[in-house]
Amino acid sequence: MSSAALRSLRKSNYTFEDFLVRLRRSRPSEIPRIYIENKELFLHREDMLQRSVSALPWQAALTLVSTAHYHQPLSTDTFRSVLGTMLHDSREASVTGRASRTVSWMASMRVMSEAYVAHGNKTPSRVALSAIRLLQPGREWYHALRTLQFAEFNNHLTIPLALDAAGCCSTPATWQIAMNLLGRVHEENPQLLIGAITSMLPENPDAPYALLAESSRRSRAWSQALHIIGNVVGSLPPEIALTNELSLSYISHLCNSGEYMTSERLEEALGRVPWDAALQLLSRSSSVLLPQGVTTMLQPSTPTSLEAGTISPVSSLRSVAVVSHDDVDAHMRRHVSARLLSCVMRRLPLATLDNVLLELRRSEQQSLLQTNDVLAAQLAVMVRESQWERGVQVLQHMVHAYSSRERIGEQAIRDLVDQVIASAPAPVLASVTPLLVNMGLAFDSARLRHIFKSLLAPSSHGQTSLQWVAALGWATQLHSESHVADVASKVNASSQRVISTLDPQIASILVHLCVAGGSPQGALKVITRVHEHSRVRFAHANEIKALLFCMLYGRESEARVIVETAAKKSDAAARPLAALWKRWDWNAFS
Repeated sequence: MSSAALRSLRKSNYTFEDFLVRLRRSRPSEIPRIYIENKELFLHREDMLQRSVSALPWQAALTLVSTAHYHQPLSTDTFRSVLGTMLHDSREASVTGRASRTVSWMASMRVMSEAYVAHGNKTPSRVALSAIRLLQPGREWYHALRTLQFAEFNNHLTIPLALDAAGCCSTPATWQIAMNLLGRVHEENPQLLIGAITSMLPENPDAPYALLAESSRRSRAWSQALHIIGNVVGSLPPEIALTNELSLSYISHLCNSGEYMTSERLEEALGRVPWDAALQLLSRSSSVLLPQGVTTMLQPSTPTSLEAGTISPVSSLRSVAVVSHDDVDAHMRRHVSARLLSCVMRRLPLATLDNVLLELRRSEQQSLLQTNDVLAAQLAVMVRESQWERGVQVLQHMVHAYSSRERIGEQAIRDLVDQVIASAPAPVLASVTPLLVNMGLAFDSARLRHIFKSLLAPSSHGQTSLQWVAALGWATQLHSESHVADVASKVNASSQRVISTLDPQIASILVHLCVAGGSPQGALKVITRVHEHSRVRFAHANEIKALLFCMLYGRESEARVIVETAAKKSDAAARPLAALWKRWDWNAFS
């Protein structure tokens, strides 16, 4: 295309966006001809080439870059754009299952090779990292190790490269290599694996940072590390998985995690493990949580080869200890104990279950018998064994538990009740129906009691009324260009020297401080700042902002409607709003 043609193109209404639409609608075989027709555009503006690559499927993008490679020099950013497009399509293929989006790992290796041929040691390590991540779906461990060796030879070896290479080696044949790579990662950055694993522990729903969405509580590096660790642990032989420190730490945290695993998913995971191995795993990770008599009773009758154990292939990971239950508060410990115990009870035969229940009644933890998880496990066994009379007794205990407890049961209990209705004979249903009606009433009463207690709780207002301004200024100055600033300037919340993002958890705490300090406008400013500068969005942000505006203008009735509406949607939606409500004094600031 000549310069005159380019000038005429600028005068017409044909824009670059129209050109991208034409590219997207073209078949890969037509891409070279389109490039030749518009070669002058790409020669003078390589950023246009990068935008075109990002807008195309990976096959068309690869064809476009392959054609351009013969007519113009390509920068490292162009190669990164191609690999970025391939990564995007690979993730989409894994989520949607569309075979047309499946990315060829050989194509990714070819792109990386061309980048190093063109730019040599100036090629950023991100190119090799993208190529290794494209090797993970197919577990192409050999090429991942070759790429890792090549990066080390060029002094480009980084922690993310070793971590993702470990994910490629998470196969039954190469698990030792994967563990050695994780050991190397742990030696270089001890806090990465430890922080990723401990981040699975459930958050306190009343904590100030409970306003954050789930994705904002964990960094991207931790999420990637958790994904890799899960793949590696899943590839370990059972005898290694139950003796290796990293595996035990990961599995025990996973068992205790309220964010990643519900009781049903935990039961399904344990169902894939041999029974003796599952008992050993639970006894190792929950010896403090379960009563001693129950733990002894559930031990396998015959010793297995796991008792001798094998030495962990990664001795440097021994510092990643199994979760310390001494640091878990009493309420969380009871919740975790009930969850683990329910998963064991669902797999027990009826006679063994009776012995376990008897031992529980004699122990100091007999209150576990009244928890939702344990009651649901008992009901599941009774339904499985067709013990309908005892099932009715369990339902009576569930009605009492609903009536006396504020916490609402999980969906699993309602599913079990539906199973009782579908499976029980007619005479049993006659006695079960009144219980189900009473349990429904108790469920509604407990929910309303929980809501009203949150609304009518005494306010802790005034404790931080002088602190929120300083805290807001300190947080906004935390990432300032100069950390050595005048202390007085930290009180200035409108500082313009901030050049980086605001930590999401600090922002959530600041919202609570602002509300407790009588300044909903400060809380609104924090939410706006985090959304605009940090690209972090609070969970139920619209409801939180509406509640803050009601506080700002003294609209108590509208605020109550917001909280009640959120409670009807879900308990998770109502929890952060109720926490903010408790910190506000309508009489003092209306």
